[in-house]
Amino acid sequence: MKVLAVLGSASARVLELAAALGEVVAVSVAPQATALQRAPAGVQRIHVWDDALAELAPGSDAEMAHAAVLAALARRLTTPLVVLCDTPRGLLGAATAEQLGLPLLSQVLGAEPVDDANLPLRVIRRCLHGVQQLRGPAGAVLAVVPGPEEPAEAVSEPATRWGLGELGLTPADLPRPLLRPVLTAPHASFPAKRFTTLEELVEQLRQDGLG
Repeated sequence: MKVLAVLGSASARVLELAAALGEVVAVSVAPQATALQRAPAGVQRIHVWDDALAELAPGSDAEMAHAAVLAALARRLTTPLVVLCDTPRGLLGAATAEQLGLPLLSQVLGAEPVDDANLPLRVIRRCLHGVQQLRGPAGAVLAVVPGPEEPAEAVSEPATRWGLGELGLTPADLPRPLLRPVLTAPHASFPAKRFTTLEELVEQLRQDGLG
């Protein structure tokens, strides 16, 4: 079974989990393919980048676009499992799972295949009240819990470079930028009124319909 391992953040944990599940395909969606050097020798490496991705504002827009790229790549390679480390916003894993129509399991501590034709995947994940074990089909997006990144020997092997065209995408297929908050113009200010007597104040309140 092929497993798509998304490198960049917590690459060591992602690779460890992916290797326990099957044949690893390492991918990096970034301007440089530096993260792919952490992949072990012999692992298929794919570096995805495009000028259209470089034009996106960092943050939610970029994460949604990267999720579209990962989903297209998973479909192209027919990888039923995607392992990644989610972003602080939590958008990358959820958006990738949504586009693939797969379940998302977050806070994953470990996973392994089991000898069961119906439920061949066992996942251990952190939950609100401790740790739980789940069984399910061999198709999911697993977002790992990041751990300390230990120094690793860089393996300089060639990576296949793909742009949007190789994935069957165009810039128009990327998610539209999220709505931006619009700051309204400040309200008009009115000068404070001063009253020399109480009677003047009462009269003004009457005129304003408050008397």
